[in-house]
Amino acid sequence: MLFLLNDVIVEFEAARLTQPAIAGHLARLSFGQVTQLVGEAFAENPRLPGGNVFEAQKLALMITLKQPQVNAALVLTPGRVCAPQEVSIQFAGLGAELLMQLKGMQQQGRLNAAMANNLVWSALGQRLAS
Repeated sequence: MLFLLNDVIVEFEAARLTQPAIAGHLARLSFGQVTQLVGEAFAENPRLPGGNVFEAQKLALMITLKQPQVNAALVLTPGRVCAPQEVSIQFAGLGAELLMQLKGMQQQGRLNAAMANNLVWSALGQRLAS
């Protein structure tokens, strides 16, 4: 499964990351609680997607398990370790073709924050404004 976390395509197999005990715990969490956990993780490590692949996979998995139509998240922090309340999160559901395009760009070393913003987050904002 592919998931865009800020400007990093995270690839994971839900079955490999979800142990029965973890799945049971996740089932009891609301999407709001998962969102809070994502915010806390980024508050502690604002550069998380590029620096900790396993943690990024876990966060993407948690989001996907609670909201299957979501396959992208933009998590913004002040750029430093901060309080979780300072973190803002935007979710999106992207088409498979766009995710594959982003994955290819990442493999070529061309995917960066500006590119992800232009192709996804700015475009999403423009669609919502219209």
